Formats: sequence, C-alpha cells, structure tokens
Amino acid sequence: MESSAPEKQPVRVTILSRPYTLLASGDPREVERVAASVNDLMLSIAGKSPNADSTRIAVLACLHLADKLHEFEQQIEQAKQHSDRDVQALTARLREFEQEIGEAKQANALQREELAERVREVEQDAERAREELAARIRELEQELGQAKLQAGSKNEGLAGAVEQLLAAVEGR
Repeated sequence: MESSAPEKQPVRVTILSRPYTLLASGDPREVERVAASVNDLMLSIAGKSPNADSTRIAVLACLHLADKLHEFEQQIEQAKQHSDRDVQALTARLREFEQEIGEAKQANALQREELAERVREVEQDAERAREELAARIRELEQELGQAKLQAGSKNEGLAGAVEQLLAAVEGR
C-alpha cells in the first residue's frame, strides 16, 4: 500500500561534539547543512562563553536563531507592504493608461468621422464641378454648332457676292 507522506530516513549529524540521528523526509544533505550551521553557531557561542554549559549554549543559539527569524519575518512583511504599494501604484497607473487609451480611441473615432464627412463633401463638390463642366461643354458645343451654321450661311452669302462681282467684272 502506497503512503502519501514521503518515507523518512535516518541522518547522522554532530552538534557541539554530540552525535544525533535525525529522521528526515527531505534531502539528507540539506539536513546535514542545517545541522552544520547550528553546530557552527553553538561552537561560536561556546567560544565566547567558555564556562557556559550545553543547555545555556543551546538556549542562546535558539534565541539567536529566533532573532534572525524575527528579522527575516519583518523583512518579508516590509517587502510585502512595499510590494502591495507597488502593485497599487501600478494598478492606478494601468487604470490611467486604460483611460488615456479610451480617450484616444474616442478622439480617433471622432477624427475618422470628421474625415469621412470631409471626404463626402469633397466628393460632392467634385461631382457638382463635373456636372457644371459637362453642362458648360454642352453649351460650348451648341455655340460651336451655331457658329458653324452661321459661318456656313455667311460663306454662302459671300460666295454669292463673289459670283456677282465676278459676273460683273466679266460682263464688262
């Protein structure tokens, strides 16, 4: 039958010249590193207090470690508070950016509408100009047709006058 808890294994360590066998569920090398750190701390305390017994050295080591733990907890709390302030500031800045983007989108949409309206006006102006130009061309074509007719009539009248003049000159 499988167990969900990892199997514990014995790890032999020495702390303050006394051997201990610990049961560890994690990496035995990590347990050995922690025990070596505790041993170094207790040896350091024993070196500063040569008359202290092992119980006093252990209590002083525990106090030292508890103080370090408390310092780390305070640092973690300060880091959390700093992180929370950063998150709040970044969230506020993100909201500002989102608002600016929304305003820019609205302005862009308005500019596009204005541009589309201006394009429609220009297209209408161009269509009116084309219609006016086409009407003017038709007027000029009519005037040209009339001018040709008049010129043709004048030419016939002039041809008749020239014939009369020639006849008169020949008849002399």
